[in-house]
Amino acid sequence: MVFIVRKYTLLFVLLFSLLFPANGYAGEILIIVNKNSPLEDISFTQLSKIYRGKNLEWDRGERIVVVNRDVRSDVRRAFYKKVLKSRPTQKFFLSRSPIPFRTIVQKSILGVTRFVASEKNAIGYVYFSELTGDERGIKILKVDGVIPNKASIENGMYKLSIIDSNLYWE
Repeated sequence: MVFIVRKYTLLFVLLFSLLFPANGYAGEILIIVNKNSPLEDISFTQLSKIYRGKNLEWDRGERIVVVNRDVRSDVRRAFYKKVLKSRPTQKFFLSRSPIPFRTIVQKSILGVTRFVASEKNAIGYVYFSELTGDERGIKILKVDGVIPNKASIENGMYKLSIIDSNLYWE
């Protein structure tokens, strides 16, 4: 009888955690580009313009390949809320056009890092906690001149640090 109660208690806890996920996250979103990109730093404003489809080319005139995460991912939800001030399902349109801005959607961290590593003009975003250290071919950008490290996160200088009790829109 005790075994059956414990079994169902565990099942209930697992189902409850799947149905009602925690609404909080503390971490850092990192902006990544191909390791051969000359870019070392990006402004918060430029990042927003790129993901809104308002800035389509790098300063050197090459087309930007924008990599996004799946609409259901926590990192996309956090990125859209923090950087784009919108829901993760928001569609953006090319300037003065009814044509929607399209991005390359990857379902996993591995998909994002591999794609960015293989495409010299790509830009993407990942949670720091998702990186394993085995990623090759990518580099992490500074945001507004600030590299994400312990000091810049603790003092609030890194703008993509997420300490949010509600990543979900009301």
